[in-house]
Amino acid sequence: MNVLEIHGTDDETIEYGGGDFRGTAYPGAEQSMAMWATYNTCAGTPTASPTLLDLEATIAGAEAVATRYGACPAGGAVELWTIPGGTHVPELSDSFTAAVVDFLSPRRDPGPNRRPTPSRHRS
Repeated sequence: MNVLEIHGTDDETIEYGGGDFRGTAYPGAEQSMAMWATYNTCAGTPTASPTLLDLEATIAGAEAVATRYGACPAGGAVELWTIPGGTHVPELSDSFTAAVVDFLSPRRDPGPNRRPTPSRHRS
């Protein structure tokens, strides 16, 4: 399963570094993605992309860092998109939807078990 987490570093609801919610501890964003990389049998280490993403409309320019695990199997990509200064409910930029759709697109990482999307065209 492809996994994408988008998380702001200033999230006070679910803290980026992990924390406690109503008496239950939860992992931080990086630890959570490391667990998913293990579940997905990714053999590589996380690498931050040098190209920033523009995900948060109230932060000028491209601000988000995409960290990708390498050597993941087809259909098992693991990425963490970190929004420096981002909160729990960011104001999404105009390019947010396209970036997420690109990540989730079957053309990007179809995986061996993904069924093709049925055509809506009739002959």
